[in-house]
Amino acid sequence: MGHVPFVPHLNHYLDAAAIAAGHGRLPYETWLRQDFEWLRLCDAILYLAPSPGADRELELARAMGLRVFHHVDEVRHHGL
Repeated sequence: MGHVPFVPHLNHYLDAAAIAAGHGRLPYETWLRQDFEWLRLCDAILYLAPSPGADRELELARAMGLRVFHHVDEVRHHGL
């Protein structure tokens, strides 16, 4: 669709690589702070299901006035 998606839960793999390299795990709040900085650059959010992190992303997205989609079909039909 021509979008450039940011998928914050893929940070799981960065965390796993850091652990495997002996650097330890980054705290959850550190990941969320990074996530929220990226979210500030976004035009919209695709909120698929509740979770502690996704709910906080949704709250920030709404506070910033971003468009909120709840299904990928909405992105296809309404776009940006």
